[in-house]
Amino acid sequence: MENNLEQQNKHSLNVKLYPVENLQFLLTAGPDLISTQIKKGQYWDQFTLILSEHFLRDIDQPVFIDIGANLGAISIPIAKLIQSRQGVVHSFEAQRGVFYQLCGNIFANHLTQTCHAYHLAIGNKQGTIEVPILDLHTENNVGALSLDAKIRAEQAEHHFAHHHDKQYESVDLQKIDHLTLPSADLIKIDVEGMELDVIKGAKKWLKQSNYPPIFLEIWGDYMEKQKTKKEKLIKYLTTNLGYELFFIGELCVAQHQSHKKYNLILNDDTHQVYLEKIV
Repeated sequence: MENNLEQQNKHSLNVKLYPVENLQFLLTAGPDLISTQIKKGQYWDQFTLILSEHFLRDIDQPVFIDIGANLGAISIPIAKLIQSRQGVVHSFEAQRGVFYQLCGNIFANHLTQTCHAYHLAIGNKQGTIEVPILDLHTENNVGALSLDAKIRAEQAEHHFAHHHDKQYESVDLQKIDHLTLPSADLIKIDVEGMELDVIKGAKKWLKQSNYPPIFLEIWGDYMEKQKTKKEKLIKYLTTNLGYELFFIGELCVAQHQSHKKYNLILNDDTHQVYLEKIV
């Protein structure tokens, strides 16, 4: 017990706030991928942030939904962006330790009235799910943890993820359709292989929201079993829900064909993406 307390006390000394422009993020001194970039004074995934800014532009009281929010690397900048317009962010994170970190970042940036955090796993059924407990001070890529045990097993086969997940905790699993969320203007989904489950569990709410744009990761080409799920996800988004998809690496920008806001154009020579507003 004493050794555990000593270890916790040692870790607590290595947690501090790191500035990025007019924001600050509560981070450990560990090697986590997202945290490492933020410590350099750089936003994580600035491309998604820029895209989000365009898609939320000129909207009064915008609503942004972040499923798989991690420490708030996207939620916090977006919340600050829309705060003056009385916008709101709803952020979902299943890992308890990371959820606490997200809450700390909301508080540190004076966003408690703008960004609402939920310690929930999101999927296509109600119940609980066993979530590995990671050491946030030593993990290389906390955000790469999948809540799907089959995906974790296949990742291990490919030596892709090395999470110290010997301990687990039961976390509430909810469908978005069973929550009382407002209609969304933009959705970001980053759930490491559970994207199809999240989308299916949000079918009614997506319709009520008039099928807003969705930014999501579609990944796993190195895993045979994940390729099939990826194909099902693409088919469900396009055939069942009527979305058009644009891919930039693993990022998928989904816009409903009935009310697209932008044409996204990829320059093959420069690999830059240009946005053309649809009037």
